[in-house]
Amino acid sequence: MEMQLTDFENAAFTVFIVLLTRVILTFDLNLYVPLSRVDANMQRAHSRDACAKGKFFFRRHMAPLEEGDDGFGI
Repeated sequence: MEMQLTDFENAAFTVFIVLLTRVILTFDLNLYVPLSRVDANMQRAHSRDACAKGKFFFRRHMAPLEEGDDGFGI
């Protein structure tokens, strides 16, 4: 069964995305993940029941980083 968003849901989604991008730009959030971590996540995601039992890399600190900090913790 194929479903489509209503006009109201489409407008609400659009407003949400606009607000989200404004927050990211206003607070200068760093959402980059190094490609090596993306590759590691993809390899882990291909195993069975990965979403429940696997450990994935996510950025912990999204604020602008200090010098020498990679944003992934220890």
